[in-house]
Amino acid sequence: KYALIRDEVESFLCEYAKNERDIWAVAMAAGRFSSIFLSKLEGDKIALDFFKNCIKTQKNFEASRDSSNIT
Repeated sequence: KYALIRDEVESFLCEYAKNERDIWAVAMAAGRFSSIFLSKLEGDKIALDFFKNCIKTQKNFEASRDSSNIT
């Protein structure tokens, strides 16, 4: 269930950012929403650890990609 919701929300946010031509504003709004509610639900430490893990996972993914493949 989590993966489905995550994928649908990410798809919506990407489309919204594209339509508004403002990825920064959409990222800030989504991040604010997420940080407020995660810290309330799980506490600050777990929320911050979650964000750090998301950043690390994305960086690792990008580093593992073949930079010569532009598709």
